Amino acid sequence: MKRCLALAVLLVLGIGLWLARRPNEMRGPVVRLDTLPAPVAEVLRDAEAGVRQDPRSAAAWGHWGMVLMAHDMPVEAITCLQQAEQLEPLATRSSTARGSQPFRWAYYQGMCLALSDPAAALACFQRAAEFEGVPPVVRLELAERLLTFQRLDEAEVQLKDPDVPQDGSRGDLARGRLAFLRGDFATSGHWLKRVIGSTPKNRDARQLLSQVLLRLEDPAGAAEHSRLCQELGSQRAAWDDPFMNAVVALCRSPSQLLSHAEEMVAQDNYPAAAETLRRVLELAPDQPDVLVQLGFALMKQGDQPAAAASLRAALALNPAHAEAHYYLGSLQMQEEKWAEAVASLQQAVQFKPDYAAAHHNLGTCLIRLNKPTAACTALLAAVRAEPDSTASHLSLAELLIANGQPAEAARHLEAVRRLAPADPRLNALLAKVKSAADKGPSGR
Repeated sequence: MKRCLALAVLLVLGIGLWLARRPNEMRGPVVRLDTLPAPVAEVLRDAEAGVRQDPRSAAAWGHWGMVLMAHDMPVEAITCLQQAEQLEPLATRSSTARGSQPFRWAYYQGMCLALSDPAAALACFQRAAEFEGVPPVVRLELAERLLTFQRLDEAEVQLKDPDVPQDGSRGDLARGRLAFLRGDFATSGHWLKRVIGSTPKNRDARQLLSQVLLRLEDPAGAAEHSRLCQELGSQRAAWDDPFMNAVVALCRSPSQLLSHAEEMVAQDNYPAAAETLRRVLELAPDQPDVLVQLGFALMKQGDQPAAAASLRAALALNPAHAEAHYYLGSLQMQEEKWAEAVASLQQAVQFKPDYAAAHHNLGTCLIRLNKPTAACTALLAAVRAEPDSTASHLSLAELLIANGQPAEAARHLEAVRRLAPADPRLNALLAKVKSAADKGPSGR
């Protein structure tokens, strides 16, 4: 009797343990696939089918979560990622040495929660960082979140981890923030200047350095970095993250891929932008705007033949595309094909009369072709379209001086003095204006 009772107890405990550890089979998110574009619905359907085939697979649940993340469904993604984290074999939880990446599921949950619930996201990143041998990007992400919560000592532990590079821009920016929050402004400035030295367009570093310099009683330096921040606009630092790149690679939504490509262009990551734009065209071919963006990305990479081909393909679909004409003209300028560039840029301003950059480049080409009157007309159109264009004011002033019109040139140089008083060309041109004025009409 006692033996039967013991067996019954063991059986009940075994069933309870099994129920506790088994996944909530197919209690995944419900997504209305019929409302989504066909390529998106297909990849989501395939991801769900993978879980149906193997409901105890952490990889299958994780993949489904990643696909949902890729299509901006963070709430649904978390459901799958939690299942993946629960199912990850215990053997992989103590080590990542065999190439397993079990930390991903907590890390991805943190990314899904980052905007909606920062505290919950922080807990996810902490779980991810508990694994041995996690990549530096995980510790850096955690350190940045800890700094946001003013948990400075914990952030420092992550930044001092042996696997975190001591010479990386992202780590340097975090160290600069840490020193700033501790009131060590000299050390903070040291780290921030290192960041700017390697990534000059890093707005976050310049903004913080401006505050550092104010506290170090360097108002001129602070003002200069503040001005540069305004020029950079709202762009924020975006660091390479192979795990989030893997998520983006699963995206099948052209509109979301376009957003990713625009972010990559803003970060000067033109190869990645070009690859993403090609994926957009595979999903939704014959889009002139996308072909123009691809042409621009290829041009910035230095692949002029491919850039020209993409721009001409855009013009074949939309001959009135002003940006396509402009970028094609820019390519022709690089090759010093001035007459061809003039033709392209004239098309650009025909279809977009207030296209300041096209007017400016047209003026530059006409100067090269020794057509000063037409060049003046183009540059005047440029400054009318964009009165704050220092480059157009300077080019026009130089041309007017050469044409014997120093008084007109002086007006444009005054605009430059207001917009960019430190421009190295300004004083030289002001000297030419003064010399011409001293000579008077008889000195022409």
